[in-house]
Amino acid sequence: MEYVQFGTTEFKVSHLALGCMSMSGAYGPADDNESIATLHRAFDLGINFIDTSASYGSGHNHELISKALKGRRERIVIHSKSGSPRTPDAQGNRSGSTPEYLTQNCEQSVKRLGIDALDVFCMSRVDPDIPVEESVGAMARLVERGLTRYIGLSEASANSIRRARGVSYLCSLDRVFAFVSRDAEGQYIGLW
Repeated sequence: MEYVQFGTTEFKVSHLALGCMSMSGAYGPADDNESIATLHRAFDLGINFIDTSASYGSGHNHELISKALKGRRERIVIHSKSGSPRTPDAQGNRSGSTPEYLTQNCEQSVKRLGIDALDVFCMSRVDPDIPVEESVGAMARLVERGLTRYIGLSEASANSIRRARGVSYLCSLDRVFAFVSRDAEGQYIGLW
């Protein structure tokens, strides 16, 4: 497996990462034993970067990963998104950008994963009604508290990234980029 430097962090991550969303029923029924076996096989093959979210299975994904990490934590880089909370009827999102939500989310993520700190805590979406500076400020305080080593943003515009970087260092941008979804192409040139 080949490894690359993850931005300016101390992490060397595998070229391939393992996204864990489907392990918590996002695309239909999932089998915990099969998912843990998949994680172990990925780790054995040298994949050391996993992407998860507190919202995958309402915390189930973190609990599943916790089981797979036993005896392997020191070799695995965990990138976890905050997720966006749903309204009680599950029809819509409430803000996942409030400082209170982000703080609580990170604390719960660390607890569910059974680790001391996330490697990267990533806010899932920027709420246009909450200044990104407030959200990122709360996340920077999580770094100070030792609950995450680094912070990042997901699905953020170039303008939001510029504003956020005025508050704290960001180590990652999680953005959909695929053959069928290339709208991010060229949007972020010069930001990093």
